[in-house]
Amino acid sequence: MTKAAQQWIKQLALEPHPEGGYYKRIYASDINTSNNQLVRPICTSIHYLLEAGDFSAWHRIKSDEQWFFHAGTALMIYEINSTGKLIEHRLSANHALSIVIPAHSWFCAMTENTKEAYSLVSCVVSPGFVFEEFELAKAESLSQQFPEHRALVERFCRQ
Repeated sequence: MTKAAQQWIKQLALEPHPEGGYYKRIYASDINTSNNQLVRPICTSIHYLLEAGDFSAWHRIKSDEQWFFHAGTALMIYEINSTGKLIEHRLSANHALSIVIPAHSWFCAMTENTKEAYSLVSCVVSPGFVFEEFELAKAESLSQQFPEHRALVERFCRQ
């Protein structure tokens, strides 16, 4: 772990995230919405840090998620949309500073391949994020659904 990543983790009080990396919820609106009897905030946001050698595993949620770059190395985000199209996003000071992953798209992330890399971003989810609507992909079922992306699916799934 780089010294800079350690400092961010300590300063922001980040904790391990189930998909990989570190996070902390920094905002949840006081206004709630209801969807199929699930009550959740209208909007939530987190700080998220990912280091080289780790990855954010393939997952999807039932809300749009906007990502904002803050510091470190470029973050590669891979998205498979509802039609099966693979979209590669690069977040960095020299590329896009923000991107949106639409609700129900599968996505994963990794830092650019350097040993001392880390990426610090924030994510805003609306309607707000709840773990009840978070789904980690299983390599076999996602590969069957999108066989043309099998190698990338298998690379970024946790079993």
